[in-house]
Amino acid sequence: MTTLPTSAPTALGRLTPLATPSATTSPAEPASATATVTATDPDPARRSPVLVVAQDHRVRAALAAIVTASPDLELSGQAASGREARDLLDDEGRPHTVVVDLDVPVPAGPLALVADLAPAHDVIALTARRQRAVSATSAGAVAVASTVEEVEEAISATAAGTAGDRDESTGPGHTVPAALRMSRADLLAVLLAVFLPPWAFWFSAIAQDAGLIGWRLPQGAALWSMTLPLLGVAVWRFGTSALRDLAARVNRWRVPVRSYAAAILGPLALGAIAAGSGMALGAANPVGQVLPVGPALAYLVTGTGVFLLTEELAWRGVLLPRLLPRSTPCRASLLVGAMWAVCHLPLLNVDGEADAGLPVLGFVILVVATSVLMTGLVGLARGSVLVAALGHAALDASYSWFGVVGRDHRVFWSTVAVASLAALALHVTTRGQLFTPTLRIESPRRSVRLRATTNSLGLSAVTAVRLPR
Repeated sequence: MTTLPTSAPTALGRLTPLATPSATTSPAEPASATATVTATDPDPARRSPVLVVAQDHRVRAALAAIVTASPDLELSGQAASGREARDLLDDEGRPHTVVVDLDVPVPAGPLALVADLAPAHDVIALTARRQRAVSATSAGAVAVASTVEEVEEAISATAAGTAGDRDESTGPGHTVPAALRMSRADLLAVLLAVFLPPWAFWFSAIAQDAGLIGWRLPQGAALWSMTLPLLGVAVWRFGTSALRDLAARVNRWRVPVRSYAAAILGPLALGAIAAGSGMALGAANPVGQVLPVGPALAYLVTGTGVFLLTEELAWRGVLLPRLLPRSTPCRASLLVGAMWAVCHLPLLNVDGEADAGLPVLGFVILVVATSVLMTGLVGLARGSVLVAALGHAALDASYSWFGVVGRDHRVFWSTVAVASLAALALHVTTRGQLFTPTLRIESPRRSVRLRATTNSLGLSAVTAVRLPR
């Protein structure tokens, strides 16, 4: 029997009693964290340690009662702040499952705590805010729950492996937070907002060049034309919290220094290797032929601003975070890359554009490989759209300076090969994760996933599903 607090008013709302016979408190009884465990404890050395982190003592008590009620879990401690959590984990010196209420006080913010703990521990984030759910997943949380009941099922299912109905829509082993769900209708709406406005500009140029019309729309406004429709669709399909999430990640500059280094040095290395390979195949020295170093540096600055508020809002801002929970990082990257490439195909036929005349097959392969690399960069940067825009601009500036988009396609095909090998190497060295957080909840004994359901009382519940190895 487990006695939990009847309610605890927090930022997440009231904590409702569990819809099971074990929740036996009366509304008149005071909140209590008492837990009576009737099951026989297994070998303590085999129990999974769990640390609960919450500012509100009633939330901590409820979470602690959940943990102590399971014979397969061990409550290793409770913390009211990020500093206390780090101190407890340092003292323990072993991997933990850490349940973090995102209202916990941390100087750099609760998401900084998630990002700090995620590499060594399985972090379950507790929040009802959509934008925080997205950010917590990007920071490294293995699961996000919106109620205490969902947290109970998440942490106990790793040990209990309760059978239930499968939900094949999300793929094996994935927990999809509500803030990250995207239907096919959502995807179609986003793609229409991203494709149609710039296509109107590019196809007007193609039509003029073909003599079909005598005018063209100003090409410099093509990318900017997608911004307002994209933001409108984001609000329509995902709610106003989607804008807050985008704003947070657009302004996210406090990220590991290595992500900035990767954003700048990675494109330089790719361009240099590709130019050298092209010259080895007999091409003339392409460096500076398309764009000298001065204009290339200027493009790096201006391009970062343009991509930050246009393309990267779409590819790495809206689409990638919502595709990752539904697929593997590699598959999500390939899908984003395919959409990215198709969106830009008209540019291959617009005279005066840097991409004009490039081979279609090579262009598609290059963009898809680049998408894989960009996913790795975003993973390093903890979901920062700002760093993604910097990397995007650095790639374009590097490719222009090193002559990748010049008339000698030997350098271009060398770039296709180098970028593809780099993407494959990143996939292998990161074991397919591309530095993005996994959404699987795993234990040494079994893997489970959770499916949101609603019981006869209308209370939120979660079904745990045992997965094959």
